[in-house]
Amino acid sequence: VVYVPIIDPVTELNMYRAGQLDITNTIPPTHVQMVSSDLPGHVQIAPTLALYYLAFDVTETPLDSRELRLALSMAIDRNTIVSVTGRGESPAYGVVPPGVFNYDGADYPASQLSKDEREAQAREYYRQAGYSSDNPLHLQLTYDSGDIHERIAVAVSSMWRDVLGVDFDLRKMEWQYFLDTRENRANWQVMRFAWTGDYNDATTFTNIFRSHDLQNLSGYSNPDYDDILSKAAAEGDTTRRAEQIATAERILLNDQPIAPLYFYVSKHLVRPSLEGYQQNVLDRHPSKYLRIQSK
Repeated sequence: VVYVPIIDPVTELNMYRAGQLDITNTIPPTHVQMVSSDLPGHVQIAPTLALYYLAFDVTETPLDSRELRLALSMAIDRNTIVSVTGRGESPAYGVVPPGVFNYDGADYPASQLSKDEREAQAREYYRQAGYSSDNPLHLQLTYDSGDIHERIAVAVSSMWRDVLGVDFDLRKMEWQYFLDTRENRANWQVMRFAWTGDYNDATTFTNIFRSHDLQNLSGYSNPDYDDILSKAAAEGDTTRRAEQIATAERILLNDQPIAPLYFYVSKHLVRPSLEGYQQNVLDRHPSKYLRIQSK
């Protein structure tokens, strides 16, 4: 096995096309659609343990209103968001990615609605929260520079304006300043975040929204949610444990302290002649299971 250190994904792609590599570490984001068309039998895209989401500061007005958070989340068209990214990501309505071991997930009910139905429901929640065209919400969305965060921020804020009539400010920060700011909720209202799971289990995502978890940056707190996850941690029956975690996830989605946008995916080019490659959410592919198909 020869491992080739390559910094530039485009260089890696060109080496693969030239027959110098059998598997790539990634696919350049701007080339995913083109490569999927040119090399359909070579593209391996699969869900991975990572979630991109917007966090609401639920500890202060106006986002301490559940109805307002539901309105903002339901006004977002996730299918449009993943088309904006153009990298093969899958829309997220829950917080646990598909494919996690022994867990089926608990999708947000709005995922079953049509775009028109979801937007109508969003406007109703917006009205229940006390806002209208005569009394629009003014909101600030904070994100960091780099990658595609600005494109997503612009797309989301445009949806909020078009569907609900929200008046908004976009606030872009350099990475280090962004990291410092996110620790202080007084300095932001809505902020983009991402979380990569540490292990193949649903709790690597659900646990970060417990009341006192250090990663619970939105300030969400629900004793029922905490209690169910505590019971799941002590449950020995795997089926019962999965049911308890799903119940907790439904509570979280009903409260909507965050707006899940999409699940990241792993992206590789793999030659059809390379046997033993298996997609998995951890994106780990030990070379001892791989072999070149004999001619």
